[in-house]
Amino acid sequence: MGRSGMSLNESEDGRMEENWMEECILISPFYVLKIDKEGTVLYANERGRSLLKVLKSGVGEITPVELQDILQRVNFRRKSEQMELNAGERIYSITFSPLLSEECTILSASDITPFKETEEKLRE
Repeated sequence: MGRSGMSLNESEDGRMEENWMEECILISPFYVLKIDKEGTVLYANERGRSLLKVLKSGVGEITPVELQDILQRVNFRRKSEQMELNAGERIYSITFSPLLSEECTILSASDITPFKETEEKLRE
């Protein structure tokens, strides 16, 4: 319940408020994709679309081959997994999380290139 005693999803006149999660995903600093169990990209936020472009893919298309094995495992095991992916000149840390209620997977990625470059310099 909100402070006014209303459900957080309802306005005073009973209309549903905008879904705050959608807004969070839209403005997220992470690359976010929603992928169905067949491997088709259903949604990508702005950053996610830029990652798909680097991987020569897009919304409505089958996921890039680099992601397909791990997607199949996540869908089968229904358990989150992580990987690092070299794409273009960048390195991404990617988490695949099953969204069981919709039989799809959420991919959330961040660019870890600066960290990897620093790590490499420290080894020298």
